[in-house]
Amino acid sequence: MRVITRHIDHPSRSDVYRVYAFGDLHLGNIHSNETALRMLVKRIEADDNAYWIGMGDYCDFINLHDPRFDPRDIPGWLMGGDELADIARAESDHIANILAPIKTKCLGLIAGNHEEKLLQHSECDAYSRLVEALADGKHDHRLDHRGIVSLVFSRQGGGGMTVNLYATHGSTSGRTQGAAANNLSNLMAQVDNIDVVLQAHLHKGQHLQMAKFRPARNKTRAVTIHGITIPPLVTDMRYAESKDSAAVSEGYAVITIDHDKRRISAALHTI
Repeated sequence: MRVITRHIDHPSRSDVYRVYAFGDLHLGNIHSNETALRMLVKRIEADDNAYWIGMGDYCDFINLHDPRFDPRDIPGWLMGGDELADIARAESDHIANILAPIKTKCLGLIAGNHEEKLLQHSECDAYSRLVEALADGKHDHRLDHRGIVSLVFSRQGGGGMTVNLYATHGSTSGRTQGAAANNLSNLMAQVDNIDVVLQAHLHKGQHLQMAKFRPARNKTRAVTIHGITIPPLVTDMRYAESKDSAAVSEGYAVITIDHDKRRISAALHTI
């Protein structure tokens, strides 16, 4: 499992930082909410204290020979001859162009099952292509299927604070809220000294909180661990209809970090 450490120096005690987590975009499917994604990119770009983590399944990556391919799911921008000749390349270029304005704010990129299946069956490494396209020349963004982002906050003349985020695309199904909660709880128990656990893949949003004791000076202190299942940015896709899947709420998660108060909060935002 990869670990990315990011040092953030901030000049003011009043600085509050936000980490946006979003995934399951499925660009290249007509049901992908590209408008919402572009609005989210603008919000992150305009916020000096905003960062983000990509949670995988950035594009659909379903080519003409894939048994899941359905021409009714193809958006207009993929209907050209060059695009249809290499759908994965066209989709990779499209998502990279959308995310380019916020590449310097990226903390890490998770590989989703759609990226992994494409590599397995076609030897096309769209995930590595995206990591390279969003490289800023200073920081490593590659987390693969799962990894840890360690944020080290420091202020001149003040104390430091480290926030550890465990992110995974997810691999299990969870059609009911109870099953999804059990999966998320299992992830929250996997890694020690984690403050926030993020998973995607299930196309539903969920936020769990778990209190734990941690050693402190001469005593213990109670901390809250946040577990979040990230909702998608795609509406009901055609195959979901055939599986009698539940309706989908779109959205993303925001982790708010107040260094001065040593406080971490999290919230799901629906679109």
